[in-house]
Amino acid sequence: MLDMAGKAVSKTRGLTRDAYDADETLRFALIHLVQVIGEAARHVSTQFADGHPEIPWADIIGMRHKVVHDYLGVDEDIVWQVVIHDVPKTGGVARAAPLSRAWPVGIRCLPRQAGTTLARVSSSSTPTTTSSSSK
Repeated sequence: MLDMAGKAVSKTRGLTRDAYDADETLRFALIHLVQVIGEAARHVSTQFADGHPEIPWADIIGMRHKVVHDYLGVDEDIVWQVVIHDVPKTGGVARAAPLSRAWPVGIRCLPRQAGTTLARVSSSSTPTTTSSSSK
């Protein structure tokens, strides 16, 4: 969640709304990052979310649902507002957010390396990659 929020913020740093509107690839990238942030928010433990009512968890998750299920109806004004004003506010809390057990335990995304797929980790191990040739 924190990584995706950081990417969204860095991609818009110093940009104007006109630059955002003119760059279709950027708009698609930001919508995807909002989707991933929302998916991660769905898997934050209930205890943690309840302890941080300052974060609009339902809104974050709702935004994810909107971009996934109603992608033709996504309002670019709202995406811009969310990425410019709302996402930066969640960074500190997202850094400490533990995932609930509902998230596939032991799987997280790592930078892709040639010939690899997902990284698998257990709670007591370091990340390892799975070779795509071993499928």
